[in-house]
Amino acid sequence: MNIAPLTDIAPATGATPLGLPEGVRLEDGPGGLRRVVVETPVASAVVYLQGAHVTSWVPAGHADALWVSRRSDFAPGAPIRGGVPVCYPWFGPHRTDGAAPLHGYARTAVWELESADEADGVATLTFTLDTAGIPGVLAHEPALLRYTVSVGAELGLALQVTNDGPAPLVVEEAFHTYLAVGDTRRASLRGLEDTPGVDRLTGRQLVPTGGP
Repeated sequence: MNIAPLTDIAPATGATPLGLPEGVRLEDGPGGLRRVVVETPVASAVVYLQGAHVTSWVPAGHADALWVSRRSDFAPGAPIRGGVPVCYPWFGPHRTDGAAPLHGYARTAVWELESADEADGVATLTFTLDTAGIPGVLAHEPALLRYTVSVGAELGLALQVTNDGPAPLVVEEAFHTYLAVGDTRRASLRGLEDTPGVDRLTGRQLVPTGGP
């Protein structure tokens, strides 16, 4: 994704709101990591400030749609395994720096809760991350990330990147979602029948088969 510089957009305040709507609260989670908990008649969810990482989304009357490993480290600077990691500004390993963190730094950086609203049981949370404030990381390529998470009968995720620098900024981004399934041996994925791919466990190229 190539993002042209935008110099006329006012930066976000990035301040954590003092007041939260009913059904939304801030608390300390495992490892002392701060997290936002949403509990409404429509759905519940958990989002950690570290990585703006959604680790749970439960529509009313259903089980959790997201999976989180029991071996996941809930510790400062350690990526959470599962849920919805935000990959930015690259996906997978860095193309030239083997020591760079897998999937970028956004998933381990501490985001700020800019706002929280609730209407008709749907909670909308907005998180921000100013990359210029991350020591030693892309200091020459500042950007402001604004991530909106809507918790309701559907889970809405939207990431907006504002280039605060004078030159074009080339980035990769992804929501690396882990979905909970009852039995992986009976699970199938439709919609990618004609798409080639790679088996990450073996490195083997996958040839389209025309089936799920």
